[in-house]
Amino acid sequence: MEHHANYLPWQRICQQRGAELGIIELDENGRLDLAGTPELYGSRTRLIAVCHVSNVLGIENPIQQLCAEARANAIPVLVDAAQSVSHLTLDVARLGCDFLTFSAHKMYGPAGIGLLYAREEHLAEMQPLLLGGGMVDEVGEGNAPSRWSDGPARFEAGSPNLPGAAGFAAAARYLDGLERARVRRHVEALTRVAAISLDALPGLRLLSPPESSAILSFTMEGVHPHDLAQIAGEQGVAVRAGHHCCQPLMQHLGVAATTRASLAVYNDAADIEALLRAIDRARRLFA
Repeated sequence: MEHHANYLPWQRICQQRGAELGIIELDENGRLDLAGTPELYGSRTRLIAVCHVSNVLGIENPIQQLCAEARANAIPVLVDAAQSVSHLTLDVARLGCDFLTFSAHKMYGPAGIGLLYAREEHLAEMQPLLLGGGMVDEVGEGNAPSRWSDGPARFEAGSPNLPGAAGFAAAARYLDGLERARVRRHVEALTRVAAISLDALPGLRLLSPPESSAILSFTMEGVHPHDLAQIAGEQGVAVRAGHHCCQPLMQHLGVAATTRASLAVYNDAADIEALLRAIDRARRLFA
C-alpha cells in the first residue's frame, strides 16, 4: 500500500544491512491484513512504517490499534501522514506513534519542505544524516570528535528554508482556522457522494472502497487512465493518472495505472458533476 517514499528507503537500508523487508499484505477489500501477518509484532521486527491514508485507495489505516500493539512489543512505528494531514486531525499522542512525517504541499503549503516528528528519546539516540552549519556545538580539530547539538537542531544542517517555513506555518494556521473536524466532515461527505456516483457508471471499476478518505481511484473500460486524465483536463477537471508512485500496489491490483480523483476543502458537488461529465465525454470519444 505504501508510496515509494515510504518503501524505497527501507528497501535500501535492508539491502545495505542484510535485513529483511517484510510486507503487510492486503486482504480482499484492500485493507492491511494485520490478522494474516502474525510475525508483524515478532521479536525480529525492528520498525513498522505505514501510511495513515493510502494515496491510491484512500483507505484510512487503524493506526491507533497498530501502534498500541507495537508499543506492547517495544517496536517503534513510523506513520506517513502525507495523505491525511490536509483533512484529518493529527495527534501523535493519541495515535501513539514514534515517528510521523508529511510534506507541507499536502496541506496547501509550499513545496520543498516537510515535517518529521519523533519521540524525544529517539531524537536523543539518533545520529544526524547531514552535517554542516547549525547542527554542531563544538567542532574537534583534526581527528578529535565533534559534539552535535541537541535535537532537533542536530538534524537541520545548513541554512534553513525560511520562506518555506513561513509558508508552512501560514498553511497550518489556515487549516486550523477552518477547524479540522469540519474539514473532515466536508471532505468525507463529498467522497461518499462521488463514490456512489462513480460506482454507478457503466464500465467503470472503482478501486477505492465506499468509505475511502478523500481519494478515489478507478479504471474505465476501453479508456486508458492517461487518455481520461487528458480529456478531463481539457474540460477543466484536474485528476491524476499513472501508478501514483505506488507500483507494488498496482501489481497487487492487477493494473498498470489508474485515474485518481482527490477531494479537498475547496471542492463541492459541482466539481463531482464536472468529473462525471468529463468521464462521459471520454467514454463517448473512445466508444
